[in-house]
Amino acid sequence: MQKILFILPYKGITQVLQSALSCFSGFEADLWPDYENPVSGAAFLSKSLEEYRLIVAQGDAYNDLKRTCNKPVVEMPVSDYDILAAAKLAHGYMGKSILMLPSDLSKRAENILNLAGLNVGTSSLGKEDDVCKTAEKLHSEGYSLIITTPEESRICNECGITNIMLTTSYQTLTQCLGTVQSMLESLNKAENKLTLLEHYVHITETIHVVFSKDGKPVETFNCAANSCLVQMAQNMIPTLLQEKEISKLKMVDKQPYLFKGILSEIDGQPFLFFEIKHSLENTKTHIPGIMIKNTSNLSKDFFNIFYDDLCNLPFRQKVKAYSNANDPVVIIGESGTGKSRLADYIYDNSEYRNNLLYVVDCKQLDKYGINYMFRNTTSPLYSTHVTLYFKELNLTNKKYIDELVDFLQQSACLRNNKVIFSITCKIAESLDNRLCEMLVSRLGSFPLYLVPLRERIKDIPNLATLYLNEMNKELGQNIVGFEPEAMSYLQGFDWYDNVKQFKRVLKQLFVLTQGLYVTTKDTISILHDETIGNKKAKYERDSEKMHTLQELTFEAVQKAMLANGMNQTKAAKQLGISRTTLWRILK
Repeated sequence: MQKILFILPYKGITQVLQSALSCFSGFEADLWPDYENPVSGAAFLSKSLEEYRLIVAQGDAYNDLKRTCNKPVVEMPVSDYDILAAAKLAHGYMGKSILMLPSDLSKRAENILNLAGLNVGTSSLGKEDDVCKTAEKLHSEGYSLIITTPEESRICNECGITNIMLTTSYQTLTQCLGTVQSMLESLNKAENKLTLLEHYVHITETIHVVFSKDGKPVETFNCAANSCLVQMAQNMIPTLLQEKEISKLKMVDKQPYLFKGILSEIDGQPFLFFEIKHSLENTKTHIPGIMIKNTSNLSKDFFNIFYDDLCNLPFRQKVKAYSNANDPVVIIGESGTGKSRLADYIYDNSEYRNNLLYVVDCKQLDKYGINYMFRNTTSPLYSTHVTLYFKELNLTNKKYIDELVDFLQQSACLRNNKVIFSITCKIAESLDNRLCEMLVSRLGSFPLYLVPLRERIKDIPNLATLYLNEMNKELGQNIVGFEPEAMSYLQGFDWYDNVKQFKRVLKQLFVLTQGLYVTTKDTISILHDETIGNKKAKYERDSEKMHTLQELTFEAVQKAMLANGMNQTKAAKQLGISRTTLWRILK
C-alpha cells in the first residue's frame, strides 16, 4: 500500500475527508492537523517524509512544500461551489460581509459572485499583507463579517474578528482524491505504516515519558526530554518502583498537572511509563464545588455565539473595560444567558489571565467546602493575582453570603485579585434584589446585565448564522442557512432557557438536516418538543414552590408555638389565624 500525507487546513475537514477516502482504494492516507501545528518550511521538513509517496496540502502549506519538498505535492483546491456555499451562508447575515482571500482566489471569487448575482464584496490579500490589520481595516469600512480561508480564519479568531471560514466540500475532496489516485498509479513504491503509539501521540495532547529502571529517559512524546515535567516525573521513579503504579497531582509553573505512572516489563526488562496531562484539580483543593481553570481550557465563544458583535459592540467594549479594571464584576441574568462563559471572557481579558481562575460553584459547594473557603489558609480567598468566580452566588446560604461580603471588605482579596460574581435572576427583579444591591453598593461591583434571548429577536438570525458556521467547521458539513419560515418560527419562540437552549435546538436541527437548508418542518417538530418540555418543567417548578410554601407555613407555626409555650390559642392570635386553622396546619 502506498501512503500519502494530507495536511489538514482545519479540524472539521477530518470527518468529510475520511468519508471521501472510503470511496477510494489503492492507497492509505495520514492526516496532519495543520490547524494545531502549522507547517513552517524547514521545521516541518525535519519530520521524515521518506515513507510518503505524495503530499496533499492547501494554501501556504501547499506553496511552501511545493517549493522546498522533493516529494510530489497536490493542491487541495477550493472550488467554485465552495466559494458559492460560503457566500450563500454569509447572505443570511444581516450585516455587510466581504470575502478576504489571497490574490489568486480573490479574482475568481469576484467573477463567480457577479455571475451568481450575490451582493458580497471581495478583497485581495497579498503575501506580505498583515491579515489582522487588513481585517480590522475592512471592519472600520463597515464590513462586520469576513469570509476567508482557514489560515486567515485562525488569525481572525485570535484577533477577535467575526468571520466565516471558507471550507472544502465533499465534492471538491472527491475530485482531489481522483487526481491523487491518478498520480499514484505512476508511483510504485510501498511505504511503512505508522505505529499505534505514533498515531496516538498524533491525536492527543497528553505527554508520555518512558524511563529505564535506572531513571534515564528512553523516549518522550509531546515534550522535550529536558523539560521540567520530565524532571518532575523522574523524581517520582523511586516511589513508582516501590508501588508499581501511582497517580500524583503536582503544580508545575503554577499549572496543575496529573502524573500517572506504571511499572511494566518488555521482554523481561522493566520500564517506567508516565502519562502527564493538565488537570483542573489542585493538590490543595480536593473540594466539591471548586474547580481550577486556565487559559488553555476556557470556553472562548461568548462573542459571537452568545452576543453578536454587530449589535452589541458597546457591550463588548464595556466588558473589556471592566475586565481591565481592578474592581469586582457581578453578572446578572436568567438561566442559559451565558454568565459562566462571560466570566471566562472577563478572566481571559484581565491582567491576571496568565494565572489561575478559581471557579466556586455555589450550587455544588457543601458545608465542608464553605468552611474550607473561609477558614483554611490554602483557600483561593488568601491567594494573590488570581481570578475568583463565584458562580450563582444567590444559591448560597444568606449567612455565608454575609460572611463572604464582610471578608472581602476587610481583607486584601479585592485589591490583589480579580473577583467575579454571577446571580441568576431576571433583570427587572435584580433592581429589588438585596444580594445584587449589596454586591454593587457595599463591594463596588460593576454590574453586567445579560438580556434574555426573547428580548433580542433581531439577534437570532445573526447568532444562528454564526453558530451554524461553527458546526459546519466542527462537523465538516456545508449547511448554508434556514428556510425563511423556519427562521420566523425561531424568532417567535419563547426561549425559556435562553442561548443555552437555542444552541441545543440548533444542533438538533443541524443533525436532522440532509440538504443545504434547515427546513420549516424540522424546526416546527423540534420546537414542539421544546414546548412540551417547558410545560413539564413549569409544572415541576410550580409544584416545588407549593411545597416550599407549605414548609414555610409550618415553620412559622412551629416558631409561634414555641414562643407561646405550646399554647395554641396564643399562637393562633400571634399568627392572625383561627385556632381551628392552626390545628389543621399542625395536623
